[in-house]
Amino acid sequence: MNFLVDRNLNRHAKIFFLSIANQGWLDIIPIRFVTLKEIALIC
Repeated sequence: MNFLVDRNLNRHAKIFFLSIANQGWLDIIPIRFVTLKEIALIC
């Protein structure tokens, strides 16, 4: 599962990702957070 994260939500995404990891969801579902810059939608 991929989540597209705007740069304004970068810190929130990190906190959310850590919460998901602590609950063990990453063992069940592959989750990835991608920024707009990583997929070349912005410079």
